[in-house]
This record gives sequence, structure tokens and C-alpha cells, in this order.
Amino acid sequence: MVLQGLRDRIRYPAKGVVIDGDPGLARGVRETFSEIPIQLCIKHLHSYHVYHLKYLFQGPKEGIELLLDIIYKMLYAKNSKHLKYLFEEYSLMCGFLIQKCSKLSY
Repeated sequence: MVLQGLRDRIRYPAKGVVIDGDPGLARGVRETFSEIPIQLCIKHLHSYHVYHLKYLFQGPKEGIELLLDIIYKMLYAKNSKHLKYLFEEYSLMCGFLIQKCSKLSY
């Protein structure tokens, strides 16, 4: 209802919306503004990675801080060339962590 009121009051076509990742908000935005893209807030996306990798991830902790640093830099990359370089670093780091986890016996 609040989003419908907002939609009816703005005097220009919305081009997109940034949300914090709340499922109810995402559903409401999709229903009210079905034609525009939804983007997750970068700060919230980074917090999601920190939470999951630091607190929920049950594998080895070695390399997690470096991975989080790379993810942060990727989220705030200034251009596509830098992002491509960081993605290569990210891919290598993920490969390292996958190898570490595969060596564990549960």
C-alpha cells in the first residue's frame, strides 16, 4: 500500500530501485513497479557476504579475510578493467578455498 502511494505521487517514471534485500520489500516492489529493475544495496550485499563467510561458513577460516577484501573491492570497483582484474583474483581465491574444503573429511 505504501509503495502504491509512492508510485502514484512521483511525477516521473521510476528507472529502478535499490533495496536492502528484505524479501517482503522485494515482493512489494516487484508487484508495484513490475517494469523496473531492482538492485540490492552494495552495503547490504557486502554485509551479507561478511555474515555468511565469517559466521555461517563451516569450512576452514584461512583465506576468508582476503576473500572478503576482494569482494569489497569488486563491489566498489571504479571501472570494468579493475573489476575484471579483481574477478580473476576472486576466482583464484575461490579455487583455493574449494581445494581446502575438499581436503576436509566430515
